[in-house]
Amino acid sequence: MYSKFDYFDQEEYIIIQDGQLNKDTAEHIVKLHNESLLKTKKQNNSTITEQNPVQLYFDGACGPHNPGGHIGCGVLIKDKNGDVIHTISRQYSPDEFGGNTSNNVAEYQAFILGMQWCIDNGISDVDVFGDSQLVINQMLGKYKIKNGLYAEKAREAISMIKNFKNITFTHILRNFNSQADELSKIVIDGWNSQVDSMKFPPKRKSKGLSNSTGENKVKPKLSKIPNLSQSDSTNPEKVAEYQKMLQERMNGIQPKRVDEFTNEEWKAKKSILKAGHKRRATKANGKTFTLSSGSTNQKRNPPKGGWV
Repeated sequence: MYSKFDYFDQEEYIIIQDGQLNKDTAEHIVKLHNESLLKTKKQNNSTITEQNPVQLYFDGACGPHNPGGHIGCGVLIKDKNGDVIHTISRQYSPDEFGGNTSNNVAEYQAFILGMQWCIDNGISDVDVFGDSQLVINQMLGKYKIKNGLYAEKAREAISMIKNFKNITFTHILRNFNSQADELSKIVIDGWNSQVDSMKFPPKRKSKGLSNSTGENKVKPKLSKIPNLSQSDSTNPEKVAEYQKMLQERMNGIQPKRVDEFTNEEWKAKKSILKAGHKRRATKANGKTFTLSSGSTNQKRNPPKGGWV
């Protein structure tokens, strides 16, 4: 009997037969055992080598509130024949992300889970499909990565892409990503991400304008001025009274304009404005020119100083 190792070293392995070293037998056993191990490893890895390239479908959801809700991630891995070889369905609480959860974070987390599985199984050729335009276009370099909640996950995904020899990205419609969408389903407190609408946190309303002291200044509510009736519209006194009310109301709600320029600066600015109006009002002198392409279309020369 002999111990089972991954590979036998012929020089270190000794077989005693009839009290003598049988070198030929040792060489033969070592050769057969190594061939058997190689064959077994080839069979175990055949599914991985045959499924290159694979199709990776991902989807993510955040609910019942977005942002700040629970995250659901769904991943679907298919081989080159379109057969499903692996699925991932995972949920995370907001606490696992420090409360910084959103739908885009969920999409990136699902994408990262799918890539990690491919890396762990030695897959280097992947075709990625997703219904998130943000993720797909950012991975293609079409969209910039800004300072959103997803930014950290986006940079993590970019660093993982380097582990693949060939990876492509394709945006698909949601109805073509239904299997991954089902895997990313969130069911919590009676809320189902597949059938219930998303809830968004209410926007914070400003209590009022703040003055220099930091105190809130509540904007006064103005009563509506009733319109003139048909009979009053023909009465000059009523019309004058109505116009006076409107003028007082406008003076009360519209702040007076404060000039930011001194007299000299305003005069210089006014002269520039006048020159611009004059150029725009200047008509072309009637001269024309022919395009370099030889077209017969005639165009009028711009006024002196160019178009403004």
